[in-house]
Amino acid sequence: MRFTEPASLGLLKLKNRFVMAPVKTAYGTPEGRVTERHLTYYRNIARGGTALVILEPVSVTGTGKEHPKQLTIHLDTSIADLKKIVDVLHENGALACLNLNHAGRAANPKAIGTAPLAPSPVPCPTTGQTPVPLREEQIEEIITAFGEGIRRAAAAGFDAVEIQCGHGYLINQFLSPRTNLREDAYGQDKTLFLRKVIEEVAENRGKLAVLLRISTSEFIEGGLGPKDNLPILKLAEKHSFDAIHCGMGNACDTPPFYYAHMAIPEARQLEALKAVRKMTGLPLIAVGQMADMDKLEKLERENLTDFVAFGRALVADPDLPAKLVQGQTEKIMFCGFCLQGCLANVKNGSGLGCIVNPEIDKPPLSPTVLEGKKVAVVGAGPAGLSAACTCTELGATVTLFEKTGELGGQFRLAPLAPHKELMARPMEGLISKTRRMVRDIRLNT
Repeated sequence: MRFTEPASLGLLKLKNRFVMAPVKTAYGTPEGRVTERHLTYYRNIARGGTALVILEPVSVTGTGKEHPKQLTIHLDTSIADLKKIVDVLHENGALACLNLNHAGRAANPKAIGTAPLAPSPVPCPTTGQTPVPLREEQIEEIITAFGEGIRRAAAAGFDAVEIQCGHGYLINQFLSPRTNLREDAYGQDKTLFLRKVIEEVAENRGKLAVLLRISTSEFIEGGLGPKDNLPILKLAEKHSFDAIHCGMGNACDTPPFYYAHMAIPEARQLEALKAVRKMTGLPLIAVGQMADMDKLEKLERENLTDFVAFGRALVADPDLPAKLVQGQTEKIMFCGFCLQGCLANVKNGSGLGCIVNPEIDKPPLSPTVLEGKKVAVVGAGPAGLSAACTCTELGATVTLFEKTGELGGQFRLAPLAPHKELMARPMEGLISKTRRMVRDIRLNT
């Protein structure tokens, strides 16, 4: 598989073609600062073999935050804070990319202390908030903030930056006739805001690689489709940017597509990706349920992308890239794209987690802490399987008892619900891991 091979991205040399997509964590402070939990999380990710890690979305101003614990780039402490993450990534073999964004109408009033700001007062269905139209001086301040964010990224030691141009956020809102109802210059020319932001980025990038994130399609009636990305692609080509990161959906109108929920139809995603592929010669990064062997083979066979980005799949198994490179696909803990431990925990403020990998934000325990101990685990549902594996990893001799004739417990019911077939993947991964690690499994006991 060529995705496992080294590649160049602009001037950057990547050890493979696997990228981490930006995943919201809600690990920050209410002021938007980095915490130790961030460092542990990114350390665990980087150790798993990902070549380039794109950080969680970082707001360019205080008015652009999507949730109360989102990181920002505009604070006096931001450069030093973000450098801590960059250093952790570099020390563990990954390159670092900063994702810059302004949420616009998708911003959270509790996070920004005021009503959201957007091109026009078009409500965001996901939040139920109606934004206040941006004044021209506010628009100019945000444009300037993107340029300042680029300079700060360089000062913090990042290798690359990514500008969020899609997914229903501010740049996308200016481009869309649905959300830009202005009558001034920014309404008459809906690409004006985009062009000014891109010019700021180009002027301040220095040696940084630059990626642009787009939605190949919003998948909503009257929304932006593949062809509407042409202004973004042309500007990227004009300024010799390095890649286009192809997501899908819209945070306000079609969040299941944006977050790549298990129920989305794959055919529509690939159709939109193919359309973008025909529109530009720039390298593409494809994201959205990419941790699937059949899908990866199809992408390679049809030459639909140059790089592959994993988001929540790396939360479920940070070692996914290393396992792909080493050909150990049978050991992968595949994500079920349920969004229960990740997105749900971000929204409730407790911070990113995972129902099959609760250790994603925790430092490793000593492998000898239970050495010489004998542990009995009763019940082989997901909790019992996880306990048995963890105790084994910590040095114990484990006996796992299950009264039925199969492992999995009530987890086996999850894939039976309509459109939840993908939940079989993490279930099978957990069972497979248990069979590899726990020598004494007693069924019908």
